[in-house]
Amino acid sequence: METPRMPRLPWEITAAGVVALVTLFVIGKGAVPLAPVYILALLATYGINARLENGSPVRWFLRIGLIGIAYATSRALEPNGGEYLILPAWMRSFFGLIYGGEMLVQAWRYVPNNPRAPLAVLLLSGLVFLTACNTFDDRYIRLIAPVYLLVVVLGLRSYRSQVQEGGRPLAVSGGMTRLSSALRWAAVSLALTVGLVSFRAFNAFRGDITEWGNNLLGQRMEQMETSLMADQPSLGRTFGLRGSPMRVLRITGGDGYIGDPHLRGMAFDTYKDGRWGPTATERPYSTPNADTDLRLPSGPSDPLIGVTSIALVTRLVRGNSLIYAPLNVSEVDLTDAENIQWSPGTGGPIRTRATPPFSYTLSIPANERIQGVLAQRLTPETRKRCLEVPDTIDPKVRQLARAALGGSKTPAEKIEAVTGYLMNHHQYSLTVDPGPGDPVSNFLLSSPPKDAHCEYFAASAALMLRCVGVPTRYVTGYYAHEGGGVNITIVRQRDAHAWTEAWINGTGWVTVDATPGSGRPNFQPEPIGQNQVFWERIQDAFQAVRDWVGDLKPEQVNRLVGTLTVGTLAGGAIYLAVRRRRAGQAMRLGGYDAYSRSSETLAALASRFEGELARRGVPLPENRTWQEHLTSLTNLPSPDEHQAFAALAGEFIPLYERARFGTLLREETAAAAAVGEMRKLLARMEAQPADRSHRGSQATKGTSTPAA
Repeated sequence: METPRMPRLPWEITAAGVVALVTLFVIGKGAVPLAPVYILALLATYGINARLENGSPVRWFLRIGLIGIAYATSRALEPNGGEYLILPAWMRSFFGLIYGGEMLVQAWRYVPNNPRAPLAVLLLSGLVFLTACNTFDDRYIRLIAPVYLLVVVLGLRSYRSQVQEGGRPLAVSGGMTRLSSALRWAAVSLALTVGLVSFRAFNAFRGDITEWGNNLLGQRMEQMETSLMADQPSLGRTFGLRGSPMRVLRITGGDGYIGDPHLRGMAFDTYKDGRWGPTATERPYSTPNADTDLRLPSGPSDPLIGVTSIALVTRLVRGNSLIYAPLNVSEVDLTDAENIQWSPGTGGPIRTRATPPFSYTLSIPANERIQGVLAQRLTPETRKRCLEVPDTIDPKVRQLARAALGGSKTPAEKIEAVTGYLMNHHQYSLTVDPGPGDPVSNFLLSSPPKDAHCEYFAASAALMLRCVGVPTRYVTGYYAHEGGGVNITIVRQRDAHAWTEAWINGTGWVTVDATPGSGRPNFQPEPIGQNQVFWERIQDAFQAVRDWVGDLKPEQVNRLVGTLTVGTLAGGAIYLAVRRRRAGQAMRLGGYDAYSRSSETLAALASRFEGELARRGVPLPENRTWQEHLTSLTNLPSPDEHQAFAALAGEFIPLYERARFGTLLREETAAAAAVGEMRKLLARMEAQPADRSHRGSQATKGTSTPAA
């Protein structure tokens, strides 16, 4: 008997897959050697009459093997192996081959009676083509894209036809059919016209579009989310940065010591109408030299740094590109960062586009008076800005500042006097009424004294000290205080804080925090819920795995991937061998467990066959199998029609026995093909006229299912 022909993909869908793989190969400049192999494997489905079983684990072992091979071949690419838009060239090839491998698995998969199965191949071809389009070089894309879109449209049309054949489309009149066809062609024409016009427009204005896109990407770094750290602090009714228990930073190492808990992010030296500047976008930035700009010198003639602690800071959230560190930090190691920018002339900040979770290392001297890399010297221009008091400040504020000094003469004494005055005359409050006019003047001169949040205390200290000749600047950042384990400090969004930095001749910049103790983040913080603690531990576990993988050398990664791939394939081979051995033992012991069961499909076929025997006047006796009954019938003289029926039955019975009891029981593809062939044989039997010449000699009451 001829082996049934397995179903094939429509040629249009196969063509879409071939075009996508060709595009991946061409764009990769021939550096994707697996693409031609995938093409040959896709075309081989038309010449090889075999398919992957749905319930077989072979499909998953094949997937894992293809991923491992794709990784190994892609990593072999040169770093500059082709231009790309997003991700390196080797990753473009890697993901393209992953999609292509899954497309092959779906093409070789046998899905009986499912006209929607080819759609998966078409969708995966789209992913391959989209991955291949990740390039600046569009010379080939503009030529291949129309061809790919054409075969996709034809593939969708073929898919639609198969779905309609498999279901029951509504009957429509000839006029409606013509109208529907006209609308479809009109839609296709409109789509092609819009695509052509858009393509022409893009090429005509591609320079302007590219410039707009570059500006948009550049602005992403300039615009820091106000939910994390304000781009320009503004004195308002509430301190909007507080409240969320979300983790922002995790600090490890340093023997539990981080020095000054004030982790500065950005400093501001100009004030006007309740706003501090300059904004992040108004500052000049430069790329720092890691060996000279972000590290204090340590030669014999350089300042004595003394004992330092090394702390690893991990930034855990997006939306904030700033590097946070104490004022006295002696070194900021940003070796793994990218696009580092620094604005030392405006008191910072240091920022980077590195994607969190991202880590950097701080060297923190035990001496908090050390002038670290963030404590740039005060230039005449900076001194002028840091002493400026705008005209909008009420003159009575100057009088108040001088009165608050008492007998203080030195800058250090003045700082102590001003902070003492603010703490003694005002209380901390989460909300405050800014009142009319300048908010700092209103806060300091109100009677009775107002309560306010940390931004008002920091701004008031800065302006009052300026009024008595001490250069100051306003600083925002975080107040680190929460322990997270041995030598671990956790910084949350609710730890956001504002304070002041003041310049003392002979000493340098010092941190000045005029906020009362009850207003600092470490004062009676609310406990963290158990659910959040549990979730944070899961995040840390995943991060530990990522860090471990990230620390591996390329050859170690290749060795790990190869080991996992070979191990998986070996395990799959052992599993299949054990399963086949057990299946053979079961056959020798008397068959499968499902021997006594019959699916509804096979039961229906058996009923039709026995019904055909009854229709011909030779029903099956209860004490005979089908084969025994057929043998007894073929020994009797009968007309040609009966001989033809016996021949068809002679093909039907072995097929049924193999599908029900024998080797086809667990071979889904072959069993389904056998069922199709049995249906054809029954249809041919039922199409023949019945001959009842043997009713008297062979008829027996009742029928039965065949005995084993």
